[in-house]
Amino acid sequence: MLNGPTKYGATNVLRRKARSLFSVAGIAIGISAVISLIAISSGLLTAVRTLLSELPADLLVVAPHAAGLEGSTLPEELVPQIASLRDVESAEPMIMRLQNFPVGRLVKPLPGSRESEASAVFAIFGVQLDGEFVERFEIVEGQGFSDGATDEVMIGSQIARRLKNQFGLEELPPLLPHGPNRAWEVRGVFRTGGIADTAIVVPYETAQEFTGMREQTSAVLVRVKDAGTGPMFGGPADLTGTISTINGMDPQTAVALEPGEFLDRFGDDLENLQRLVWSIGLIAALAGAVGVLNTMMSNVHERTREIGLLLAVGWTRTHMIGAVLVEGLIISLAGGLLAIPLGIGLVEAASWLMQVDPVPQGIHPQVYVLGLSLSLLLGLLGSLLPAWRASRLSPVEALREI
Repeated sequence: MLNGPTKYGATNVLRRKARSLFSVAGIAIGISAVISLIAISSGLLTAVRTLLSELPADLLVVAPHAAGLEGSTLPEELVPQIASLRDVESAEPMIMRLQNFPVGRLVKPLPGSRESEASAVFAIFGVQLDGEFVERFEIVEGQGFSDGATDEVMIGSQIARRLKNQFGLEELPPLLPHGPNRAWEVRGVFRTGGIADTAIVVPYETAQEFTGMREQTSAVLVRVKDAGTGPMFGGPADLTGTISTINGMDPQTAVALEPGEFLDRFGDDLENLQRLVWSIGLIAALAGAVGVLNTMMSNVHERTREIGLLLAVGWTRTHMIGAVLVEGLIISLAGGLLAIPLGIGLVEAASWLMQVDPVPQGIHPQVYVLGLSLSLLLGLLGSLLPAWRASRLSPVEALREI
């Protein structure tokens, strides 16, 4: 059984249905923005971490001031120099570039398929076919590259789904990035669970030709001898010497980083993104809190005589504060619960617009908990002032309005 103040507060939510629904909608919109933005930004960070974990490298050699693999350009002559170092086991060049493709001209539609004029940005990975990167693929459809392949590609599972859905195809036709006179045969579809699932992987020389990076590469994936047999509990060996040697080759052109250090280079950008996400989300959420405040202030004003009567028959100020807070918390809780499917819908909408899944690992349950907690906090804050005003009413003055 609910006690008096709790029952009174819960009942009051339904007394002004339209006003309560307006407040619930305001909270839901604000919290859904928070949920979707946090989910997408967290998904981006997870995707970058997953990509780095997929790279078969103890060290990454990139351009010193590059914001990432996509913006890095190195002279290809560095690759054999690095490979010749005494402590280096292998040095594998890799090209990574983002390319905007007119999807309607990327494939030659099969009979009965749908045409499309849409464009999409795909990541092009150029890799050596005998390298370790290709060996890590989990092929879910088709097969791997053939020996000596040039105009063959493997595509990530997200791209495969995107193209099939776009054209209504059961099987993928050849890709036509160069136009109708030269095709890339899709040999297979792979899945990694990370950002590489949005990539088109092509032979290294083919990527050089397609991107115009003749005698250039984006990065060098370096394997160091005995890198996993360090003295501390089987940890990694000290890579300091190898890093210093590589950095000394041409410090204005290339820098060697451990994968964790490479991720740290994104730290400032990711922190700025998180700040932007929180700023936008909190502004939207605070708008919902203002809606709760307005609703509760209006409710208290309309019930002045009723509140005075309750205080006159023995309700304490604590009872009145509790009743108003319960009403505000119920409204905010309803808004928070509604925000969860709305937030999922916003993420799905972002996925449709971006044509890739921004949260490949799914939305973490902690994001939902955070959204609900924030909605309750906003409801509490929006109800404090009305609750205080209700508790400060004088029963005599309130009853005069009867």
